[in-house]
Amino acid sequence: MKSEIQLIVGKTIGAVVITESNQRDWPKSQVFLVFDDATTYELYGQVSGSGALDVGGTKWAVQYAKKFKGRITVYGDEEIGSDLTEWSRIGLQGPR
Repeated sequence: MKSEIQLIVGKTIGAVVITESNQRDWPKSQVFLVFDDATTYELYGQVSGSGALDVGGTKWAVQYAKKFKGRITVYGDEEIGSDLTEWSRIGLQGPR
């Protein structure tokens, strides 16, 4: 994932635009997050969504993400991001 995604932290989503395509040379799906300041951020590729909103905040999301054994990067959570011991303990990459 590109690090520019950190630029969306703190923005307010005003709309979501979704495309799905079967074209070979195009992304399978795209999600455009449209913010209230008229900026957008695009996610593309094999994008899927969950069936509901989950409750639990950043710590819950990190614990759930750890199940998938991938590299985890967290942007914008001061509680987790400022505690280097916490980063080491749960094996995360901290802010740069």
